[in-house]
Amino acid sequence: MASSSKGDSGFNDEFETPPAGPVGAHRGMKSKWSRFLPYFIALCVALAFGCGAWAVWSEVAIRNSQHGAEALQPMGSPVDKGTVVIVYNATQVSGLAGQNRNTLKNQGFSNVLAQDWPNEQAPTSNVVWYNGANNENTANQVASDLGISQVVEQSYTLNAPIEVIFVTP
Repeated sequence: MASSSKGDSGFNDEFETPPAGPVGAHRGMKSKWSRFLPYFIALCVALAFGCGAWAVWSEVAIRNSQHGAEALQPMGSPVDKGTVVIVYNATQVSGLAGQNRNTLKNQGFSNVLAQDWPNEQAPTSNVVWYNGANNENTANQVASDLGISQVVEQSYTLNAPIEVIFVTP
């Protein structure tokens, strides 16, 4: 028996003559856009949430910075810039009390006096003394404005509700 060409086996079925092109599970290539679209959408959503969170956080930070001095002050009475403050000069530098009085006046304090320290024992470092818990916030503000870190409540009567003593320039 001589063999003939393909398809001459005597049986003609669909496997002998397959259809042209892909069939069944064979599908054509998707476009790049349709393959990356879900990732692009997820990225846009994440970016939108990130921008929203940043905007809210920035607004909170701006509000806190605008009210920063008030937020740092302990609860209690507000700063009273009309409180009597005496600035003492316990150094040999002439005019130091006057310079610091002017600094406080420029910060809005209206009742500030400058004097030389009496012939008593001076403290060992620059300090702000105050009488009464109602003057604590004002004393802290005075210390902050003058760059003094030590603020001490005094149990004995002072010459003014708040006294600043400079022992170093």
